[in-house]
Amino acid sequence: MLRAGGLRWAAIASAAMIAFVSACAPAAPSSTSPAPPKPATPIAAASQQAAGEARGSPPTPAPPQVVRFADVPSIALAPLYVALEKGYFVGEGLDVQLEPVAGGADAVAMLGTGQLDANAGAVSAGTLNAVQRGVDLRIVAPMSFLPQTGGASPLLVRKDLADRVRTVADMRGRKVAINVRGAANEYLLTKALAQGGLTLGDVELTILPFPDVPQALAQGAVDFALPAEPFATRAVAAGGAEVFVESIAPGLMNTVVFFGGPFYRERPVAAQGFVVGLMRAARDLQGDAAKDDEHLRIIARYTRVSEDVLRASVFNTWDPDLTIRKDDLMDQQLVHIQHGRTELAEPIPVDRLVDERFQAAALQRLGPARR
Repeated sequence: MLRAGGLRWAAIASAAMIAFVSACAPAAPSSTSPAPPKPATPIAAASQQAAGEARGSPPTPAPPQVVRFADVPSIALAPLYVALEKGYFVGEGLDVQLEPVAGGADAVAMLGTGQLDANAGAVSAGTLNAVQRGVDLRIVAPMSFLPQTGGASPLLVRKDLADRVRTVADMRGRKVAINVRGAANEYLLTKALAQGGLTLGDVELTILPFPDVPQALAQGAVDFALPAEPFATRAVAAGGAEVFVESIAPGLMNTVVFFGGPFYRERPVAAQGFVVGLMRAARDLQGDAAKDDEHLRIIARYTRVSEDVLRASVFNTWDPDLTIRKDDLMDQQLVHIQHGRTELAEPIPVDRLVDERFQAAALQRLGPARR
């Protein structure tokens, strides 16, 4: 038992520690400053807790950490939207804010500087070039995969040409529309052409945004196109196209989640919470559950695609354990190098592209999914 003197010195030491921690916390904004308060740092949170305990009141909960995610609305991002709507991110102490961008490539530089925290997209030539130049980002999880059956990104042929082309080899010299060079759809077209012994040099590439594909096929402006869903379904439903090759690369990891260096290095707890929320949502989207009424409402809200169109579309799939398929990453690199789309002479080592710590920790916490 401490004597009176010991108790007095313990009280003084405790008060000094609280004063020190409080002094380290950011000063409160003045009444004349219009700027909103910033999220509390760990030191400030400790000061608030110590002060609360000293007054005998419960500790003040830390404010949620903001995570800025670059959003290009897509069915592929369904786990992100489901986690937002079901409160999985809030449960991890996060305020995930969607920041609209024109395309995934636009977000790459902002990830490296900390203007954005996370992004989802294909492993494009532009992303590989950015990593090669030293932009600090890592792949931390898969976002979506092509289904084993059916075509979430099928190769379409215009309707009036369908009875004259029988095999992929008949595509030689034809106009083929993709949305951008050096990205996922060019990779898929390469794989499709290879089935007929052709290469990109054997066709005439036309760059066309996905929303313009149905009209271009109907009017004969292009002969073939490789759009993502729901634009493939729209083109067929409009009557101007037919499916030519339904499933090009079954099971391909076609989009991944990127974290910027300032985010995953400086805020690992928030980064970990994000992956946990995403994994929980991916597990909700397995099998027929992906198209239940609740999920269709959520996806329709964020993609602005009607529930009827979504119901008729071929969905991506989502791995319930968020396992990163490194072989897919390597093959996509090799194809982009082959086409001269990158500055690389050889593939970037996988450990420079991937950080599996967050996926492994989320899997340990939630346990492996039931298969």
